[in-house]
Amino acid sequence: MNTDERRQPTAIANGGETNAFKIMGIAAVFLLLGACGSVYSSTVVDKAASSADDVLLAAEWTACYGASVGAVKRKYGQSVERAEAYKNYCDGVGEANVVAPRE
Repeated sequence: MNTDERRQPTAIANGGETNAFKIMGIAAVFLLLGACGSVYSSTVVDKAASSADDVLLAAEWTACYGASVGAVKRKYGQSVERAEAYKNYCDGVGEANVVAPRE
């Protein structure tokens, strides 16, 4: 058997060194993307939490300052417990002082 006829290992015969560099390059790209992904996802989570906090503050402001006196009386003025709950929720400010429960 001629030495040229002997089979070389497939990786070397097909340019194994080049393939190894390609594989290492692809692995490095995935590692970088994975690291960026975790930074990106934590940023998204922080932004989502901040947005949820802003929505809650807006809802509280609307309930305590944005609602009309009539709406507050109709919703919370039906019982002493509901009127007190509304006053406690709004810290006794704004329309919270206009709720007079029917006895």
